[in-house]
Amino acid sequence: MGIGSWFKKIFKGKAGGFVEGHLYNQMGGGIGGEIASRAAGAATAKGVDVGADAAANKIKKKKDSGGAAAGGGDKSQAVNPQDWTHMKVISMSGDAGLVETEDGDRVWVQGFQLRWPDGTHCDEWPDEWGPLANNNQDLNEFAYHMQSVDRAMMAPETLPEVVQRLGYTDVGQWYRVRMTFIKYYGQGDRSDVGTMVMASNEFNQAIVQAAGRLQQDAMAATAAANPQMLEPIEGVTVEQYAQVAAQAAQGLDQAAWQQVLAQNGMDQVKWDRIQAGCGERMRNDTTATIASIYGKAFQNQGAGQFGAAGQAAAATSSAQGAWGTGGAAAGPEPVPFEKLCEIQGAQTAWAESGQDVNAMLKQVFNMNALDWSNMSSWWMTKMMADPAMFEKYNQWCEHYKNQYLQQAGHNANPDGDISF
Repeated sequence: MGIGSWFKKIFKGKAGGFVEGHLYNQMGGGIGGEIASRAAGAATAKGVDVGADAAANKIKKKKDSGGAAAGGGDKSQAVNPQDWTHMKVISMSGDAGLVETEDGDRVWVQGFQLRWPDGTHCDEWPDEWGPLANNNQDLNEFAYHMQSVDRAMMAPETLPEVVQRLGYTDVGQWYRVRMTFIKYYGQGDRSDVGTMVMASNEFNQAIVQAAGRLQQDAMAATAAANPQMLEPIEGVTVEQYAQVAAQAAQGLDQAAWQQVLAQNGMDQVKWDRIQAGCGERMRNDTTATIASIYGKAFQNQGAGQFGAAGQAAAATSSAQGAWGTGGAAAGPEPVPFEKLCEIQGAQTAWAESGQDVNAMLKQVFNMNALDWSNMSSWWMTKMMADPAMFEKYNQWCEHYKNQYLQQAGHNANPDGDISF
């Protein structure tokens, strides 16, 4: 069970539902998912345009069988739509083309893939830095461009507009600049620049920062376009809602909980309305703007045994709460890294075996929901700053999940033991 799923499971009853807006609910498909995939080795040069590579392979097969794909070793040959006569050309942008494959997929084909033959040595690749020449070939700025292009691929027709906004003349220039960065920053066999990949820890860290920056851009645009989205509900702001929720997460009894509500001008009925209203807004907010503001305010309370760690983690995010923009949190470790993994693995096992995760967390680790949020958030910033940690994190979590499943009498992976 992931962090977000765990929150959804344990918060029921008096404080139930507020976690729908918690910071971690966006991690699966947002920054966290990006970090996890990159850290697992997916940060390849071709990961940004898998469709284009697939199209290029079809072109190569067509050429090998006597088809119309042009190029060969003539590096001066211009590229034009006739190079892709076996595909439907939707549009051109420089020497790159948006084509529709035989399967009906729309993908961008890189012109240089037709002009430079397989096995081109890095030394033979002509440098082109485009707008990044003004940034001293900054790897962080390149990662931001790469992430922007990656997201544009969900609607490939928008790519020319996206790259022009980034400062490129056209899509073809973006691909040539991209290959130049691979030439200098990539890893692999330099005798064939087309096979090299961007997979260094330095690049993974740049990707994390870029993802946070893009998230921040999206949230700022959303807030500007929809100011009513952040308006108070019955006089209660998102930040106030998070502050009350943070107190609820400390495991209050009914009397203490009612006292907290009264101190904040609410009773249970009003709290339920506020909770439902905020929850609906968060579900409709595809950019997680509200959830991020909520998450930062939640952890800024500094409550619980790891309150200082939560505040330090919140301090690394942007003003609107976007993660991945401020580096690793300051201060001492709230718990050792292996303990973090053990607690996460235990929660996953308890959830899979049908146990009360909240009760078990208190019984085994003497922690409540707020403690876990603060402690795990601190460590998340560390992993964002050093994505290589995610591999060890995943291994240790799986190891402890199996261990706790065995303790609960459930089947587990017999090969779950690991060593480093």
